[in-house]
Amino acid sequence: MVKMRAVQITQWGEDGIQILFRTLSPVAAFEVDHTERAMPTNVTEFTRLQAVHLYDEFDVTTKKSA
Repeated sequence: MVKMRAVQITQWGEDGIQILFRTLSPVAAFEVDHTERAMPTNVTEFTRLQAVHLYDEFDVTTKKSA
């Protein structure tokens, strides 16, 4: 299973939050970055991202789309 780690947490805009996730142990030097952002007006996403700490690791569910 693919895992990602939170590698950067920054302020986004006036009061928002932005988190950069990066794959762990990339296969054959293939690395993927993924960024998520949220403003306080989007309470669900903002609260979820505020709970993330630097270097937390997450499983990534992948499925074939085509």
